[in-house]
Amino acid sequence: MASRRLRVTLNPDWQSLLRAAGRASQQETYQGETLNFETPAALFSRLTERRWALVQALMGRGS
Repeated sequence: MASRRLRVTLNPDWQSLLRAAGRASQQETYQGETLNFETPAALFSRLTERRWALVQALMGRGS
């Protein structure tokens, strides 16, 4: 199984990131996924207890 990559970014200019994602989707090789948040507060507001447990499990640390 090929390894996958998730990049989390903080950038209020989401429009330029959307254009970059469109360009990356045209590539022949896997470019990874990106989640962008406009502010740190927006990022942490999405990390519910259940999602944090999933992050910990994926990192091999348990909950």
